[in-house]
Amino acid sequence: MLNDCKYQVPAVVISLIVLVLVCYWPVQQAEFVYYDDVSYIMDNAWIKHGLTWESLKKAFTDIDTGYWHPLAWLSHMLDWQLFRANPAGHLWNNVILHMINVLLLFWLFYKITRDFWKGSFVALLFAIHPLNVESVAWIAERKNVLSTTFWFLTMAAYVFYAEKPTIRRYLLVLMSFILGLMVKPMLVTLPCVLLLLDYWPLGRLRSSRKADHVQPGSPFIESGADSTPQWTFGRLVLEKIPLLFFSVLLSLGTFLAARYYGAVVSLSSLPVSSRLIHCVNSYVTYIRKLFWPTDLAIFYPMTEVSFDIQFICSALLITGVSLFVLRNIKRYPFLFVGWFWFLGTLFPVSGLVQAGAQAMADRYAYVPFIGLFIMLAWGVPEVMRNRQYEKWIYGFTAVILIVSLTYMTRIQVSYWNNSISLYEHALKVTRESDLVHNNLGFGLVMKGRVKEAFEHFQASLRINPRNSSAYNNIGMILWEWGRYDEAKTHFYSALRIKPDHFIAWNNLAIVLAEQGKVKEAQLLLTELLRRKPDDYRALYRMGLIYSQKGNYHTAMEYYRKVLGLRVDDAQTHNNLGFALAQTGKLKEAVYHFTEALKINPQLKEAENNLSLVNQLIRKK
Repeated sequence: MLNDCKYQVPAVVISLIVLVLVCYWPVQQAEFVYYDDVSYIMDNAWIKHGLTWESLKKAFTDIDTGYWHPLAWLSHMLDWQLFRANPAGHLWNNVILHMINVLLLFWLFYKITRDFWKGSFVALLFAIHPLNVESVAWIAERKNVLSTTFWFLTMAAYVFYAEKPTIRRYLLVLMSFILGLMVKPMLVTLPCVLLLLDYWPLGRLRSSRKADHVQPGSPFIESGADSTPQWTFGRLVLEKIPLLFFSVLLSLGTFLAARYYGAVVSLSSLPVSSRLIHCVNSYVTYIRKLFWPTDLAIFYPMTEVSFDIQFICSALLITGVSLFVLRNIKRYPFLFVGWFWFLGTLFPVSGLVQAGAQAMADRYAYVPFIGLFIMLAWGVPEVMRNRQYEKWIYGFTAVILIVSLTYMTRIQVSYWNNSISLYEHALKVTRESDLVHNNLGFGLVMKGRVKEAFEHFQASLRINPRNSSAYNNIGMILWEWGRYDEAKTHFYSALRIKPDHFIAWNNLAIVLAEQGKVKEAQLLLTELLRRKPDDYRALYRMGLIYSQKGNYHTAMEYYRKVLGLRVDDAQTHNNLGFALAQTGKLKEAVYHFTEALKINPQLKEAENNLSLVNQLIRKK
């Protein structure tokens, strides 16, 4: 009974919480990462509005990132409303969600298998494995930890339903599943995992013998008599049809959205044969990282693959393990469930449908690794059964695992302290990547290390001459150095490669305006705003152009539009205040200068403007 461990359960729960805190305590010193954190949060105008009706509408209609995940957006909006630009608050929410996931995983496997220590071991590995750091220590990966929370809640609802199948209980399963899909499409494989659980440990498949797949003391089989309805395989599949319907629907929508935004690699660029080889190799690479989690990086560049000895060995390993677990399905059902949990949940991101330029990603293993943890937790005791000093070996191994994995996880968390340490580490442990060089350069620019950044941007172009972002970033540095013609050349190059690179459009307009070609700049910005009306950079630049022309009323219109998108833009508040002061609206100008100083107390322009306007008001 569950009550038999009434002292052990709190002890394990507390231990798991402490281990998660020990592993992830350094996140409170971390910064936003110059990768998806920029587009998801730092540069996302409507996230910064917090929870408003407009932002809620945007969350449920936006697919600009190639995904539909409204609940993930809502969680970021809430974070911004609570913590603003303080990354520690955002990251601690990730840690708390990971902690909840650990405890849910422990409770689930403890409840459905009645094996306290094995369930604890699965939760322990999930809590402190270094490969999970990316999902927890990266703010933009909130969708991963949050969707996994709904994954486990759906499993919990399913266990509740399996005990006594009713429509109301099934609707609870369906609701949890749909909410999870609204966080991240990764849940599309969950119906298949539920089918695996039907076989073991739930024992809902009628055609299999109870003793072959149900743990002693299971809540679903009691005193040798079935207390839970056992169905045929066809009936169990039919039961999953509503879940599978939503899985297929979202999978199709996600694929079409990703292809529309250019995230899906075409077959001409990466043929099916190469995808298959890469898929097989990546499965084995993940298994290797389970046992030897070193050289972890935020980005693993794609490499050329071929029908070589690596692929042959990888294919033989996967085939051999698959045949073994199938042949021994009745004797070792946990190996069958764990292995196909791993293969199935990793399949959507295995590389057959290639989205993005990465070969693989640590975050992809967050849920799939649970299958391998199951195989270890139940498989190792089978090997060690009746061995001498069995308990001592378990204890010693557990201590070694806890110490080594905690240490390695702490080290990995430290790399996520800032973009520079993160990308420098990536360059050390993987082959060179144009993306990593470019992002490292951006991080260096933000720290004022412009010359170093310039070298990394150039390295990015040497690796990939079609990296539009690198062209744009080099152009920005050349502009700052006063080399306007060279800067324009790089901006034009960025636009030739990527015509919708709107940041390069803005930067080109800036250079043209500073060269006195104001009409050209204005035409460029007008076309940009026709294509993207909510581009705050273009709106701000148009405001500057009209202000410099002395057309302050039109300038104010543009500045107000910017503030409608970026309420915390101190410079725009200052510029709007200046335009208001020029048109005699002094009190309103005071408000905007004051707002600018609230946002950025170091903004001397706003401080001086506020002082001058207050003097004018006193004179009146």
